Amino acid sequence: MQQSGLQYEILKEDKGAPLGTVTKAMAHYKPAFTDGKVCQSSYESANTFKLDLPKGGVIKGRMEAVPLMKEGSRWKLFLPYDPDYGSGGNPPDIPPF
Repeated sequence: MQQSGLQYEILKEDKGAPLGTVTKAMAHYKPAFTDGKVCQSSYESANTFKLDLPKGGVIKGRMEAVPLMKEGSRWKLFLPYDPDYGSGGNPPDIPPF
């Protein structure tokens, strides 16, 4: 577990290059709640999520996790509600807290 509260499970560790200082990446995502309910999914739309880390626009948990990964790896992230969504959530998909 990271100091921020980010937790992750490595599902597949690839031998690709460490992403460390990468500034742009493409990934699939499928965020779900602890009860398993999926709130969005790039897999169903067949669109990858484009990350431009220096510019932001990505929740902090993803910004923290991507540099820790290796290219081609597959991780499951467990993100605390705060600081990413907090008391406001991201309606209608993500409620407060």
